[in-house]
Amino acid sequence: MHMCYDLFMANSAASPERATHRTVILLHKSDKAKLERLALKEKISSAEVVRRLIRHGGDLFKNKPEEEVIETALKMISTSVSDTNASLTRTMEKLDHLHDELAKRDIR
Repeated sequence: MHMCYDLFMANSAASPERATHRTVILLHKSDKAKLERLALKEKISSAEVVRRLIRHGGDLFKNKPEEEVIETALKMISTSVSDTNASLTRTMEKLDHLHDELAKRDIR
């Protein structure tokens, strides 16, 4: 499908800067059809779909399993630190109690 574009279509709604560089992208027929359907749905040009993906699509390329491992490790570390703090608090309370008992007996 070939389309004629007005000058305004070379301008992105997300950026006041006019698009001035051209890139040719070879797509499978199904990918091209998907791109055109998305552009039609969003009422923007196919090029604007690509520009938006370039600007905001970085999250699509993150290694999610790695992030999940890191998130799980951070949760485990946080739980461990909380448990350790609670244990230290109990130990300090026991030491305070022992100190009070020893002070009552006048043992130093």
